[in-house]
Amino acid sequence: MEPLLEELASCIEATAYLAAQDRAAAAARERYNELVDAAYDAADPKHRCEALHLIAHLEREGSQTVLRDSWLADPDSTVRACAEAMLYRVIVRDNVRATDKLDEAGFATYLHSVREQSAPLWVARHAEPGAAADGGA
Repeated sequence: MEPLLEELASCIEATAYLAAQDRAAAAARERYNELVDAAYDAADPKHRCEALHLIAHLEREGSQTVLRDSWLADPDSTVRACAEAMLYRVIVRDNVRATDKLDEAGFATYLHSVREQSAPLWVARHAEPGAAADGGA
């Protein structure tokens, strides 16, 4: 799982980040338990943040629990901030879905828009020296 997370953490361009996230998500679907372990235990805080992003992106049952646990207990403040932002994103996503105001295509467009809008900010914050890994993409 670490190579996938490192690829994400090292992206310096939003389009590349989204493509890398899509590749990582495809691989992580089959290795979800490893992804959750990385969210809790990866040595590099950037890897924990990327694992949290993937967990939020994959829309698996129980994702809110992982995000909430990391928000409340991760030893790194940047990871806690990332977990809080991803938890908020998942709650909003679930609320949008529950309204039944969007059909499947409209909901997919909404999800794509959220990712596209937040990726440039996420990548820019990673590129800043000493940057905090807060809630972006």
